[in-house]
Amino acid sequence: LYHASKDRDALGVLPEGRDLPDPGTVRVAVFDGEKFDAQGGEVKGQRVHTMWGAIAAHLDCYERVEYHDRERISPGGDVIAEMLGQAPALLLLDEVLKYMERVSAQRIGDTTMGRLVQDFLQSLSVEVARASHAVMVYSLQASTREAFGDEALLDMLDHLTSRVDAKREPVLGDEILAVLRRRLLSGPPVADAAKATAEVFSGEVCAMRASLAVDEAGRYAAEDDRLLLRDRIESAYPFHPYLIDIMTERWASLPDFQRTRGALRFLSVCLHTIKRDGQARELLGPGDVPLADDDVLHAFFTEVGQREPFKAVLQRDFLGPNARVRRIDDAMAAEHPSLSGVCPARRIATAILLYSFGGLLRQDEAGGEPMATGVAE
Repeated sequence: LYHASKDRDALGVLPEGRDLPDPGTVRVAVFDGEKFDAQGGEVKGQRVHTMWGAIAAHLDCYERVEYHDRERISPGGDVIAEMLGQAPALLLLDEVLKYMERVSAQRIGDTTMGRLVQDFLQSLSVEVARASHAVMVYSLQASTREAFGDEALLDMLDHLTSRVDAKREPVLGDEILAVLRRRLLSGPPVADAAKATAEVFSGEVCAMRASLAVDEAGRYAAEDDRLLLRDRIESAYPFHPYLIDIMTERWASLPDFQRTRGALRFLSVCLHTIKRDGQARELLGPGDVPLADDDVLHAFFTEVGQREPFKAVLQRDFLGPNARVRRIDDAMAAEHPSLSGVCPARRIATAILLYSFGGLLRQDEAGGEPMATGVAE
């Protein structure tokens, strides 16, 4: 938005941007709550003390709020309307919650700077909504971990502009697949490899489901699902889309999990480990996460929590010298040499573990306490 407002012609590079109108010269105010100190700072050569002082200085109308800024008084709607003026204006506010956290305890007379900022943001959002020539965009964290655990403050900021806002999530659904590939891979994967892998995986799943179908409609449904799965695997390659789904749909319900950043952190450790140890398979799926590696295990519990309660589970089932999955895999390899190195028990158990966090809750059949939905057969 910043660059589009500064150079309208550059927006024409994007097909969806070519037909958008040209607003002419746009005044842009950028407020970075991570950098702006509670005592103020300097904006365009002007010493300012508050958020409204910084925004007005960016809009070249500091004199309209000089008194309010100096005395730390939240300006009213009429003053804010004068700030916005009649020329196009774009207000970009980032890390607002960090700034609110920083100034929440700063006393100003009988109130706090946090309360004054809250009042200003509400008035600002109303005035911007009334103006046909002004737009305000501000970012909010998506989890309580990003909000420093202050869920009440996050909810307050979320509802502050709820009467006039239009929420947008920068990454939705399968859009995250392209983000992960761009951020974690040095270049785009080989197209033929992605296509061939998608065909094989989707074909196996379709054949299994078709063999269980009881009628022609079931077989048609299996084929439709095969095409959908094929396209998703090709888009997600080298990640299995189900592994991404676990994080974006199930772990996303965990209060501390950051959907995009958390997925990037966890997958980067997994990729590094399997490349270092030569464990790469056709896809990195739910059963292929190398939980035996200390770095992967640490990254896993950093995202999902419950490290201490699951220590005994991991030792008994996964990591201990007499772990169940190891005994099962050794027994199967001894009986069927072709399964040596395949480790079906470890892979199935790993997938079950990943599915055991997050997700919706349901009542059990006896109507008792809620329980996690877990993983389907």
